[in-house]
Amino acid sequence: MKTMKSAEETSKAAKLNLAGLLGVVDRAWEGAWAARVVCLVLFFDTCMLLSLRVGIVDWATTGSTQLNFGWFIVALTAYCLVAGLIFPPALDIIRSLTIQMAPSRSFTNERQLKSVYSTAILDKALRAESQFWLDYYQDRVEKKRSSLANGEAFAGLLVATLCLTCVNGMIGQWYSSNASIVSGFFLWSGNIGILAAMVVVSGALGTVFQVWTASPTIHIYDPELAAETENERIKNLKDFQAALAPQRPFQK
Repeated sequence: MKTMKSAEETSKAAKLNLAGLLGVVDRAWEGAWAARVVCLVLFFDTCMLLSLRVGIVDWATTGSTQLNFGWFIVALTAYCLVAGLIFPPALDIIRSLTIQMAPSRSFTNERQLKSVYSTAILDKALRAESQFWLDYYQDRVEKKRSSLANGEAFAGLLVATLCLTCVNGMIGQWYSSNASIVSGFFLWSGNIGILAAMVVVSGALGTVFQVWTASPTIHIYDPELAAETENERIKNLKDFQAALAPQRPFQK
């Protein structure tokens, strides 16, 4: 009986471990989660090269025993310090400089021509005392704000990943006698790795630039109200032009 119980417990533990492994593999397709894992691994590899002159790759292959629990505590504390206190203000500075140097973009599609500012929908809901339009306004605004927040967070993770990749590669190339993860990858892959890295970096920078230069203004789709707003704008423009036009002298 004890053997059967132990076998059942072993089987349950194996199933739980397999489920956990599949959960990790499934989350690997989430960009934000994957970027956090990459940042953590690169940071620990950089810390090992700076303090022990041994990277994760060499540690895994040679089985060095220089690491201890205290080292992991210090490295984890340093990671939290950099990620929580140092990197956010630095990211804000980089973002501000990017926005100031970026050229202005004006792209309007057909859907935007049939959309209005979110405040116009709110005014419409309050005037009509309509719960439908109020719910519609709240739903669209919450989705837009959530999309902007997720985009900003993902762009920050991409910048952090690129920065740590550069630091890890430079330390492995010039500071330490042992290769880092990044420098070891380029030594192993050669020109193909360089080409792949250029494609990945270009895509990441393009994503960051698109997120940072996106307009924070919230537009809501309402063709009828958009047409009314455009007609009113045209009418006001004509009235303004008529008021500025010189008055003709009276002719008998």
